[in-house]
Amino acid sequence: MALTYSTYLMLDELLALQRGDVDAAELNEEAVPATLLEAFAGNSRYTTLDGSYDWLLALHLNLAKGFPWDRREFRAALAHAVDRNDMVSRLLGGRGAPGSMGGLTPDHPLLAPDLPAYDHDPAKAQAVLDAVGLTDADGDGFRDLPGGARFVAELQANSRNEPKAAELVKEYLREVGIDVSIQILDPAAADDNAGKGNYTMALIGYGGMGGDPDQLLRSRFAPPEQSTSFTRAVGYANPAVTDPAQRQLTTLDPDQRKPLVHQIQRLVAEDVPIIPLYHPRRTSFLRADAFDAWYYTPGCTPCRGTRNKHMLVTGKKVGF
Repeated sequence: MALTYSTYLMLDELLALQRGDVDAAELNEEAVPATLLEAFAGNSRYTTLDGSYDWLLALHLNLAKGFPWDRREFRAALAHAVDRNDMVSRLLGGRGAPGSMGGLTPDHPLLAPDLPAYDHDPAKAQAVLDAVGLTDADGDGFRDLPGGARFVAELQANSRNEPKAAELVKEYLREVGIDVSIQILDPAAADDNAGKGNYTMALIGYGGMGGDPDQLLRSRFAPPEQSTSFTRAVGYANPAVTDPAQRQLTTLDPDQRKPLVHQIQRLVAEDVPIIPLYHPRRTSFLRADAFDAWYYTPGCTPCRGTRNKHMLVTGKKVGF
């Protein structure tokens, strides 16, 4: 398994916990060897603390690139082609959840019910791709543009993130006849391209997904002139989303705000400007004999389970 630099740091932290050098270690978006997880889970010396799903790896699509990226049906076909449950299983060992197509985390208190799920359905994806005019004109197994040229989907990925994710996306799209060209960039170049929207299709990872939905709306689905965030849906503008987004911002009553946030999620799920792939489950392994008040603060990304300063006030070292 190829490891990113952040994964090496996480493994160092886990090994330090095993040696007794530290009292806690946290898993975030990194892939973790199953044998190492089992060593902690099966040891009574440690307790396990499960946290939020606030980090996301998403497949961003540049709607400004024209056909077929500006066609909702095409983007829906991609969503059906990508097997998000398989990614959770193969990349996270089941320690996570597929992303919600509405844009909030699967455990968010304002998550809308009954959103389109775009379950893995290659046959449906193939039928839709045929209908939009992407067919295999020359019989080579890959789809072509209406003019006959090979359709190649360029995929940018960040070397900071799980390297196998890009290969899996390529595998899923190959199954429905789409040729994918992968470009792995160093973190600085990938972040710069993401911020400028210099991509056709990109794997982008980011945290902060568990907070107030207004921040997510403004950074991801606001009109282009209002957002330059690297997390934004490039080329996406829907006035039907903008109106409830503005109204929920000034709605103080939670019961009145909730249906507005739900409405936005349903519109976004129908438009498919971004395909949220998976959320790793934040998990910490902790020495229960060293401290008695480990906990996560919901919605607080920087707090996490091992960096929550409030618990240092409310808890105490065991034995003192």
